[in-house]
Amino acid sequence: MAHLHNTSRHTKPSWLTRLGNKVKTAAELAGTAKGIWDVGRGIYSGISTYGPIVAQGLRSIAPAVATVGAVL
Repeated sequence: MAHLHNTSRHTKPSWLTRLGNKVKTAAELAGTAKGIWDVGRGIYSGISTYGPIVAQGLRSIAPAVATVGAVL
């Protein structure tokens, strides 16, 4: 009677199951792509916001660094 419990291994999945698996895979890929896009957009936003502030700070300390470099 054990042979009655192995029916899922011998049958082919229905077309609806195969379609569902394809839709699931496509949705997972789209979710991954959106996650990568969101991370990249966050990094770009952070750099564009804080980049000028950091650049101004570096410009303001550059003369002091040049003086210390000349002394050494």
